[in-house]
Amino acid sequence: MWPSIVRDHTGAVQVTHRRDGSSLEETLEGLSVESAVRVTGRVVANPVVTLGGIELIPDEVTVESHAEAPLPIDANTGPEGRLDWRSLDVRRRPAARLVFEVQTTVEQAMRAFAYSQGCTEMHTPKLMGTASESGAEVFEVGYFGRPAYLAQSPQFYKQTAIAGGIGPPAGAIAMHGEPALAPDFDHLPYVNPQAPKGGALNLAYLGAFDSLNPYNVKALSTAQGLIGNVYQSLMTRSADEPFTLYGLIAKSIETNAARDKVVFHLDPAAHFSDGSPITSADVVFTFNLLKAKGRPQQRAAFSLVKGIDAPDDWTVAYDLSGSNDRELPLTLAIMPVLSRAHIDALGRFISDN
Repeated sequence: MWPSIVRDHTGAVQVTHRRDGSSLEETLEGLSVESAVRVTGRVVANPVVTLGGIELIPDEVTVESHAEAPLPIDANTGPEGRLDWRSLDVRRRPAARLVFEVQTTVEQAMRAFAYSQGCTEMHTPKLMGTASESGAEVFEVGYFGRPAYLAQSPQFYKQTAIAGGIGPPAGAIAMHGEPALAPDFDHLPYVNPQAPKGGALNLAYLGAFDSLNPYNVKALSTAQGLIGNVYQSLMTRSADEPFTLYGLIAKSIETNAARDKVVFHLDPAAHFSDGSPITSADVVFTFNLLKAKGRPQQRAAFSLVKGIDAPDDWTVAYDLSGSNDRELPLTLAIMPVLSRAHIDALGRFISDN
């Protein structure tokens, strides 16, 4: 007898053929694991068979695609190897398909709810002429002799009809919807304001580093834990919301419905570690420095800014007209603020260290 297992999307069944020296036996003998076949035959009951008590007696077997042997993964292959051959792994292991089944179920539920609310599904272009999201990896591709980038955010295509004037100052800004916290909130919901203060906190990170400058374009590996602890930004992200920023160095932000203008009002109490105040001149200096010498994704995002102005020591205004990027105000809000007093040292620090 020649038993084997075949499967499709509905399940698996045992195929059994009595050895008779026929061409069908020759075809079956030449098969390798994971070959794609089409089997025509009779389904018969067999209580000995563990796969549902039935088996398939083949009359004809057509080999659609012959798999090379040995397969690149087996039962002992580790996670990295399985990820390299994900399409093969999900075919061989039902457990590997669970994450996609859960994802499919969630997406179907979300899509059904959106349809029930009268929403229309749209599919935006997947190539853009410039990078749209600072701080993320940019995937460049060639497009008819010009550089293009895989789209990172579809906001422009969803908001092309929105326009308006500068709104009132707000202590927070959200990429989607409205900030969850009230304007007068005194602490983030996951922070304990009664926690003991003082002492020392030791944090450990895996890996090595060759630079203490997280904006160094030449570094192979920058020390972790600097951004947020040593270098801080105009606004800070809430870990409790998808993408919402609250005031840090800036006490408030103003923008319009189209988000082609944005104004930051700095907190006069904000200062550098040496005690010197953080002013709008420091923000303008940092913007110009990172636009010229920062990481590629920073330079790409900041190049979309049409103009920057500091009308006083505590106000910074950006003209974003023509950028068509609703995320750009948030990108500028998470820009670090470096001290203008160290302009010479910082200029060398960013480009040479």
